[in-house]
Amino acid sequence: MQAAEEACAQLEDELLFCEDCRLYFRDSCPHHGTPTFVSDRLVLERMPSRALLTLPEGLAIKERLQGGLGIWCTLPTIPRGCIFGPFDGDILTDKNDCTVFSWALRENGSYYYVDASDESKANWMRYRGGGDGITVK
Repeated sequence: MQAAEEACAQLEDELLFCEDCRLYFRDSCPHHGTPTFVSDRLVLERMPSRALLTLPEGLAIKERLQGGLGIWCTLPTIPRGCIFGPFDGDILTDKNDCTVFSWALRENGSYYYVDASDESKANWMRYRGGGDGITVK
């Protein structure tokens, strides 16, 4: 049973998820078509304030009520199923090196971490709202 669960988890790592029909798919949802991928603005790595400059059109970075910066939509709506990313930053292998700007990612059944502490290597997604600490994507 554990081998089957591991195989399913590995397959999920390679697939996209449709929020409407709750199905995993490779290139296109059989019911809702191809998702919309939202690209970052192209900014070279190591540029000062790179994270702010990569923000896609239709989004804004503003001060949050609880402090720090967050992401707001300036459009009337974002269509359901839009896919943002990837999350840029330094690759870490030790969970103890993670910061509040880190995400844990699973690949082939094991975890690695992307840390967006360095604004010259990160993109706008470092400002996404999330829980405290590491978010598993």
